[in-house]
This record gives sequence, structure tokens and C-alpha cells, in this order.
Amino acid sequence: MLLRRTGKKSKNLLPLVTDFVAKLTHPMFEGIDVVRYTQMSRLLKVAEEYGKRLLRRDYGENADDIASTLVSKFPEHGFAIYPPEAREIGLQIALPRERDRQVLEDLTRYLPDLNAIGNLVYGESET
Repeated sequence: MLLRRTGKKSKNLLPLVTDFVAKLTHPMFEGIDVVRYTQMSRLLKVAEEYGKRLLRRDYGENADDIASTLVSKFPEHGFAIYPPEAREIGLQIALPRERDRQVLEDLTRYLPDLNAIGNLVYGESET
């Protein structure tokens, strides 16, 4: 555009344009921590690779696409993926039995304040 409008040669315009772009973008790029960005990028790649390996047994060729989608579309491990969305990205889902669903719904009110490891047991022993 500048070449057409000014009629000047590119060798004369290029230093001016380069200087302008550098000054314009400097504030935006000076706040980027390249080392931290690289670390986070590697962590995402590790997560994606583990995801592919874990999914490959059940999803075969689709495992790579599913893992990439999970890493790129969902901001963290705890981000909820609802059944329609899970199906859309290619995951096979099984909805819980009504009794299990009710127990899970009852537990959700405690989740923000709860850290637990273990098994869910219904009352007395169940066969």
C-alpha cells in the first residue's frame, strides 16, 4: 500500500516500516515471559502425548484428534465436559444409573470444599 501511495522504493520504505512495527508491538511483547511460555507449551504437549497413549487402545486412529481437542479446548483438568460435548469430540460415554446419578448430584454441593481419595460405598455391603 505504501509503495503504491508514495511511489517510493521498498528499500527506502522498509526501514521506516520496520521501525514503526517494532515500536507498535514492543509493549505487547515485552510482557511475555518466553521461558514460562515454553515450559507451559511443553506441559501441554506432554499431556497431549499421554492422552493419545491412553486413548489409543479404545479409540484407535481417533485418539490423536480426541487428545488434541481435550488439550486445546478445555482450560484445565477439572473443566466439566457434558455428554453431548463428549460425544461431539468422539468420546464414548455411559450415563450413570439413576441411583448413581442421584448420589453424584448429592455430592456436588460438597465438591468446592472437598479433597478426597477413595471409593464410593453404598451403605452396607452390596452384592
